[in-house]
Parts: sequence; structure tokens; C-alpha cells
Amino acid sequence: MTDLPAPPARRFQWPAEYYSGPTPNAVFPRWVPFGCGAASVLMLAILVAGGVWLSSGGLTDLMDWVIGMTMGEIRGMYTAAVTPAQRQLVDAEVERVRKDLRANRISAAKLDPLLRALRDAAADSKVDPAEAQTIVAEAHAIRPQPAH
Repeated sequence: MTDLPAPPARRFQWPAEYYSGPTPNAVFPRWVPFGCGAASVLMLAILVAGGVWLSSGGLTDLMDWVIGMTMGEIRGMYTAAVTPAQRQLVDAEVERVRKDLRANRISAAKLDPLLRALRDAAADSKVDPAEAQTIVAEAHAIRPQPAH
């Protein structure tokens, strides 16, 4: 009888060998799963708290703040062609919108046309008379009209 060559070594481990062998060394420290879990719970709590804040009037405060910050930037972008009277009119109309927003006479959903006009005016870092007039028109259009 001839000697058979030894079978080649397996490149994998049988499941029975894996489970019956010693426990392998941990890849991560023991605290990592707890730290990641705590971070995810904290993140969920922050998201829930943010949703509660936004639904209880926080969205109105946020939109008021956004409009105020945008107007602060736009005041420095007027071209020389925009007269002081037009600047005052833009400021007055937008301030009336903000006042009505804070008093809940305007919903945040109606602000979209004004926000688009502000974005378009500030996009090129210059506000010309036509853009100023557009801001005034949009601000005037979303304000509640008095009943006659």
C-alpha cells in the first residue's frame, strides 16, 4: 500500500470548531456598545425635544430669527440705485411681517414667497431697486388684510 499525501490544510474553520473553541479577543473595549447606545438615546431625545419645541411655537421664533438675520445682511447689500425711501419701505414692510408673525396673525407656511424673494435678492450680494420692490410686494401680499 502506498502512502497517501496529507490533505491540504483547510482555509476555513468549521462552525463546530468555532463555537467549541476559546472566546476570541474583543475587537472593541467593553464600554463601546454602551457608549454608542447612550449616544443614540441622547440623539433621539434631542430630536424629540426639537420636534416638541418646533410644534409649540418654536417654528415661528425660528422663522422670525431667520428673517431678521437675512434682513441684517441685506441692509449692507443695497446698490446706490436704491433710494433711502425704498430702503425704509423694505425695512418697514418686513418688520410688519415679523410683528404679525410673532403675534400669530401670519402662519409660517405663508412665508415662502417672502423667503424666496429675500433669497433671490441676496443671492448675488446686491439688492437693486427691482429686488427691493419685489421684497416689499411679497411682504405686503402675505400680511393679513384688514376687513372692510
